[in-house]
Amino acid sequence: IMPGANLEGANLRNSTMNNSELGGADLKNADLTGAKIMVKAKGANLQGAILVRVKGGANMDNQSMGMLRTILDYANLENANLEEADLSYCTMQFGNLTNANLRSADLTWCDLSKSDFTGADLTNLNLTKAKLTGTVFKKIKGRDTIIGLDTARDIENAEFDQ
Repeated sequence: IMPGANLEGANLRNSTMNNSELGGADLKNADLTGAKIMVKAKGANLQGAILVRVKGGANMDNQSMGMLRTILDYANLENANLEEADLSYCTMQFGNLTNANLRSADLTWCDLSKSDFTGADLTNLNLTKAKLTGTVFKKIKGRDTIIGLDTARDIENAEFDQ
């Protein structure tokens, strides 16, 4: 339990953080490559963090409908590297993902309401059944390769470049 902790630049590669509380924590430029996370990190600063191949998706086989999930609401993920990250079933409402790298990441069934992906690389990003209420997708890279965009929820209220 580390709300508000200063973990700037921390090496958390391949760590396991199950049911961890990191609300408001500073993880700027932290390296979480290959980490297994199930965290509540509302308002956390993950600017420039490396989350390559992070495993943070909910395991639906072992959970009831009140499942544990990764919570990144209001998190700052500007310039973060989430390449091949699995954050399926997460909540990331009001997240700042400007200029983030989400190549081949999995955001299946995530609630991304009001998040900002301006300038992000979304090449091969999986958005199957993701909730996109008011989500901003401007100047993004890889739009034509996004998986599951046709199944995304509330896509008519998302903002895309014309």
